Amino acid sequence: MIRADLPTEYVIKDVDSFYEHFFLDKKSARGKIKFILPKGMGGNVMLADIDELQVKEVLASFGEK
Repeated sequence: MIRADLPTEYVIKDVDSFYEHFFLDKKSARGKIKFILPKGMGGNVMLADIDELQVKEVLASFGEK
């Protein structure tokens, strides 16, 4: 990615705004965000019960040094 001059970092400047944009995704429904996460080699799991505060804490960590 570096050789192709593509970004290797992303800083989320406004966690609340970024979080709200999750609800525009087709996987969100009834006020819940569904996350499709990797599970093992070639597998995945769908979670819809992740606490808002936990998600925002992870988002806030993007760009921390």
